[in-house]
Amino acid sequence: MRITSPLLLVLVFFVLSTSQPQKSSTAIIRNFSGKIDKYPIEMTITHFVGTDSIDGSYYYTKKGRDNSIHLKGTFNNNTLTLTEVNYTVKNEKLITNITGYFSLEMNENWELAGVWTNAKADKKLSSVLTCQEKKKAYNPLKNKYRFLQYTIDKSTVTYPGWKIDKIKGLDILNEKGVLIQSIRGFDEYVYDRTAEAVLEDLNFDGVLDLKIQTYLPDQTKGDISYLYFLYHPGQKKYIRNAELEELGVLDFDAKNKHVLKNYADGSGNESTHTYKWLDNKLYLVKKERNFENDNATHYEEYKIINKKPVMVKSYKSTGQ
Repeated sequence: MRITSPLLLVLVFFVLSTSQPQKSSTAIIRNFSGKIDKYPIEMTITHFVGTDSIDGSYYYTKKGRDNSIHLKGTFNNNTLTLTEVNYTVKNEKLITNITGYFSLEMNENWELAGVWTNAKADKKLSSVLTCQEKKKAYNPLKNKYRFLQYTIDKSTVTYPGWKIDKIKGLDILNEKGVLIQSIRGFDEYVYDRTAEAVLEDLNFDGVLDLKIQTYLPDQTKGDISYLYFLYHPGQKKYIRNAELEELGVLDFDAKNKHVLKNYADGSGNESTHTYKWLDNKLYLVKKERNFENDNATHYEEYKIINKKPVMVKSYKSTGQ
């Protein structure tokens, strides 16, 4: 089971005139399929637009997503310089271990080619990867994203002492500065005065969609969520998606085209619900659950029948 937390995506690109700086950020998440030498891998890279900072992970297809290796590095002049690391605990301290490096060139179609090197730098293997998102279909990186952001009187809320900001809209401008879409209909808190827009393919059609991180200050657990918008090629605009928002914080598995929702109660009871898209609708296809004081993982598999998920298989495994 894979319980993850979304990365906080921080990039200042627009400043509003207030007594303290408000910030907005944007990031693009791209997925790549390819190989290191003869070994198939899947890679996900988050680029913090306007900076050289990148973050991400990759995994060997044979080992699966649960064995992902963390990546961090820079993106300059179409060159990705990445360090791969894993983490171990020793004497109650978290130890970072460097296990290898990538040096990859990105071409105009977002394809990557270069070299993987081991930690000792005595072994080099070629690496070639294809981007699953299609730049030619739609390239939102040319646009600018401007939030309608304001600060509320903190005396009206009981939340922490920092300035409390909310967003009530997003304007999208093209590369010439012409307004191409105004998104309204929400009024949400943002964390640490930073409004965040993330470009990611949410329905696996090869086109980058949009999600906006929001803050839930009255919750001590699970205090972030997202607004989700799917890009409609025909209308050439983002359309808000209620199904995704009802599920909250999600993980998008581009390789298997699955949407994953993780649950945890803090007492050892955890589950992952897996959904797939069919005719622009989300359907449950699998549940994976672990319970406190139970070594087994419990599974339920579903088949979509008459546009409804129907359980067709139930089993458990101890992983032995």
